[in-house]
Amino acid sequence: MQATLVFPHHLFEQHPGLPDRAACVLVEDPHFFTHERYHFQKLVLHRAAFAEYARVCERRGHRVLTAPSADLKTTADLAPWLKQRGYTHVRMVDPGDDWLERRLVPALARQQSTVEVLPDPH
Repeated sequence: MQATLVFPHHLFEQHPGLPDRAACVLVEDPHFFTHERYHFQKLVLHRAAFAEYARVCERRGHRVLTAPSADLKTTADLAPWLKQRGYTHVRMVDPGDDWLERRLVPALARQQSTVEVLPDPH
């Protein structure tokens, strides 16, 4: 199955990975939620933005899942999380963040998952 990964900095109105009714996985990646001692209000903003984005995606017919930060100690933990749910092909916008890409892409490869990196519409 195929899923589109959406990180907090990729909440695009017209997300290039969601043109069809693909599954949308909102990723509460540790890099954005627990890596640093983030201000409480920043975390509230991320979660509120995700909640609204989930509602929009569901109205458009997408299946929406959230990979919660409680399940992800590192970015690499996302790969087995996806595999357990049957997702073996993932799409994501170019993370624009070397840390995310260096941790996630090899972890997905270890799970025999394929990755499609889409251009960033910024």
